[in-house]
Amino acid sequence: MNKIRVQLAPHFYLDEFACKCCRGVFNLDGRLPKRAEELRAWLGKVYGVEIALEITSGTRCAKHHAAIYAAKGQEVIWQSRHLRGEAIDIKGHDLRGYTITWGDDLIDGARAFFMGIGIPESRKWLHVDLRDRRTTWHYPNE
Repeated sequence: MNKIRVQLAPHFYLDEFACKCCRGVFNLDGRLPKRAEELRAWLGKVYGVEIALEITSGTRCAKHHAAIYAAKGQEVIWQSRHLRGEAIDIKGHDLRGYTITWGDDLIDGARAFFMGIGIPESRKWLHVDLRDRRTTWHYPNE
């Protein structure tokens, strides 16, 4: 049976924002797909080639969210924007499959679209969210 996909923005579909555990979509803020689309277009201009943004974590159910923290041996942070439908973790790829390394210039660009920026040590992915004030933090050992 063919699955019907709900398109939220030119390059993003509802199922991409779903919880990896239960496939539910919880309280998705309508600004999130729009801003992701704007970031994708901006990255394409910077690189001069089409860029695909892969959502590696979107909305989360409480069970999945708790499991992520348990796997890291950390106490669960229940105020997560992922639980409120206001955050995504993303990877960027060009059409050849090259993964973007999120350098300071690209992170500064992402700030034009998102107020919350979480930067892993590897810089192979990025957390972005819709909080009300500019905040940047780092994820050590990731």
